[in-house]
Amino acid sequence: MALYAIHNEIGEIKQANKIFAPTAAYEQQLRDLGQSFAVDPTAMLLSPDDWYVDVAGGALTERPTLPVVAVRTRIKAGGGDRGVLIGVPKAGKVTITTGGMLLFQDTPGATELEIPIPVPCVYRVAIELWPYRTYVAEIEAFA
Repeated sequence: MALYAIHNEIGEIKQANKIFAPTAAYEQQLRDLGQSFAVDPTAMLLSPDDWYVDVAGGALTERPTLPVVAVRTRIKAGGGDRGVLIGVPKAGKVTITTGGMLLFQDTPGATELEIPIPVPCVYRVAIELWPYRTYVAEIEAFA
């Protein structure tokens, strides 16, 4: 029994198959299809949100956590108050949504984010940087 983690060039797992009787023919079939893969005889099925393939070593690796800290997550709406996140990686993609609507998506290039909210609502802030796990925080603005 073995887990086959099929991945792209940066190690992002696109498919994971638990094969109960792995064979050389199966591995050759993957190669013939141009698939990059890592094999782990001990792993159970795993989430690509939590794992990736270290392409240099060819091993399944747990995705690290971003060192972001939400300092202020409850603020007064419409004033000078700001939601604050520190430790944001400069190359991280920041996405801000509320009620399922996209408000902002960019790479601000700053390690600290100050986020004003003009009306009472909850902003969902997601920060992505491969191979780290996506960091998510909610900032609530009250009246």
